[in-house]
Order: sequence, then structure tokens, then C-alpha cells
Amino acid sequence: MKRIFMFTVITLLALTGCIKTQKLPDGTFKGVSDADRHGYAWAEVTLEKGKITSVVLGEYDGLGREKDFAQYPYRPAAEAHALLSEAFAKLPFEDVEAVSGATLSSSKYRQAVHRAMLRAAGASGETREYFDGTFMGIAESNQGRGIAFVTIKNDGVESVTLSEVTPEGQLRDWDNAYEEAARARIQLQDRLRIEGLEADVVAGATASSLLFIEAYRQALELARRK
Repeated sequence: MKRIFMFTVITLLALTGCIKTQKLPDGTFKGVSDADRHGYAWAEVTLEKGKITSVVLGEYDGLGREKDFAQYPYRPAAEAHALLSEAFAKLPFEDVEAVSGATLSSSKYRQAVHRAMLRAAGASGETREYFDGTFMGIAESNQGRGIAFVTIKNDGVESVTLSEVTPEGQLRDWDNAYEEAARARIQLQDRLRIEGLEADVVAGATASSLLFIEAYRQALELARRK
């Protein structure tokens, strides 16, 4: 029997800051949501003559892999991805509603679209370089994938959490990892928080250090307001 998914519409809480699309420039602008252990969402919003003409949505999971919704096993999330891409392009931003069964993804998409629109609006009256929030940077190498969760507030880095995904697609077990790489992770979490991209590599773990630093840099790029 064909399975039919029934979605109850739940109104999303409005985000602060009303943006008038009529005043936004033409172009395609990208925004991302806050990240958590499940990953983050991204949105590419195309504006033309003061209107949103298309919205492309996507998500990365907590291991830094982009979700393939054609194969994604949790169907409510896949349906929300398709429905909300269309809704954001057709409805006023404040009227777009979440899909039950995928409220977390819905909220992340909404935040990503909102930040894309803020980027389109530019930095008028805004002096901060970064959005507040937690951002997930991903860096690839032949030894695995580096991940950095960077929390920013008022343009200051409050915390940095680093992890690594093995070539087999599993989070690295630091209790049984190469000692120098494990030490590099601990030291760089503090160094990057304090020194930022001026932080040097950890002796004896150059490859791991460079992977973590690149993931941190990617997180900062996603957090930029423009």
C-alpha cells in the first residue's frame, strides 16, 4: 500500500528584523543556519526586481556530509526540503510555515533564508562582521574530514569545538587516536579561540593542525554578514 505522509502545519516563530524584498538588489545570496550536532542548513536566494524568484535549500549532517534527499531515509525531512523550497519562493517570508515531523529542519531553513536576505540587504547601519551563532566549518583531506563548531557573539569567538571524521565515515575516537593528533585538537581549540587564524600548527601534528585550521576558517566564512 502506498504510504501517504500527512503534515500538520505549525507556524514558525518569526525571526527578528523585517526585510523588504522590494529594496534588495538583484543577485543570488547564500545564508546558513546555526549548526548543532545534527548539522546545519543552507539557502541560496535569488532576487530579481524586488522579488524572490527561486530558493535552493540544502543541509549538511553532523558528520559534514551533504544530505541527498532523493535517498534520505527520513521522508518528512525530504518532503519539507521540497515543500519549503517552493514556499519561500512563492510566499512572503513571514507567511512560510514549518512542516510537522521536520520542524528542526524547517526552522534551520528559515534562519538560512533570513540570513541570505540580510546579506543581500548589506551592512547598512551594521558594524559587525559576523552573525551571532554557532557555525560549522568542514575541511576535507585524504586522511578524513575536519569539523569545527565555532560560536560567535558580538564579533568575538566564544568557543571552538573540533572533531574529525575518519575516511570510513565515523567520528574519530580520540581516546584511541594518534597521540599527537589528539593533542593538536585540544591545543587548537584554545589557540583558535584566542588567536584566531594567527594560531600556529601544533608540532608533530602538522596535517591534523592544518585540517582543523581550515575547518575553523570555513566556519568564519559562513558566519560573515556579507
